[in-house]
Amino acid sequence: MDIFEAARANEGRHRGRYEAALAAADADIAARLGAFVESVARDGSVSINMRLFVAENFISGHPYENIHEFCERMAELSGRAAPDILREKLGSYWERRTKFDAYLTDSWLLYYAALNIGGTGATSYGDFCVILGRCLELHGRRVAYLRDDSLNGYVDAAAGVDESRLLADLCAEAERVYLAAMKHIDDIPRTDAGGWDSMVCSDRSYIEAIFDARPGRQEVSEIRLPASCYDRLWDIAFADFSRPLEPGEKAEANDFAQLLDAAGTAGIAVRAV
Repeated sequence: MDIFEAARANEGRHRGRYEAALAAADADIAARLGAFVESVARDGSVSINMRLFVAENFISGHPYENIHEFCERMAELSGRAAPDILREKLGSYWERRTKFDAYLTDSWLLYYAALNIGGTGATSYGDFCVILGRCLELHGRRVAYLRDDSLNGYVDAAAGVDESRLLADLCAEAERVYLAAMKHIDDIPRTDAGGWDSMVCSDRSYIEAIFDARPGRQEVSEIRLPASCYDRLWDIAFADFSRPLEPGEKAEANDFAQLLDAAGTAGIAVRAV
């Protein structure tokens, strides 16, 4: 399936559902829904959470790799088979990933990210939330958005892809604000506006962005990470150069310093949140 064509085929679906919900809501809830949509339209960007060493490599100018590109490179370096490396990397998600990849057209060329309106994103994938920009389509990509994580929300290891649900939950760039509003329509009125960023994108839940061209460092607007993580890394990297560090801490301190250096050279802000 061409996921981008399927997303375009949904044009108007999520906006229509949102407009119907807005018309049926009382004035206070309608105002909150409208404010949320404005927030997503104003602050919405696409983010990828990365581990420190991955973020440092990327910001230093090395190509960002999807899982298939990584496994192919490791296969070339090691002489091992890329499918074996993929299976080891994915662990319990291997069956779901292979079923989803078989379902999509040119799946090995796709990259995955998340809709983000602020905050540090889904930190289980890495503390470094790399913000790519407000609109991936401006860089000539095709983009599709899914209401939920693709592997957890639409793929069963035994049964395969739930196509009807997946097709209902897809949208293109122009309707992502309405997809987000309908996903969180019950949560928006009872969540303070200051918490909307973590409601939209966190370890608990996020809207997945799927796109078809490698992201580049020149597209990064900023990097966010939890303040506790930033403070810990700053402490081991800079607080006391006479203090002995464990081997793992030395690697982290070096990577963090190199990341800050590369980000500063590239004009990319690294911000504790």
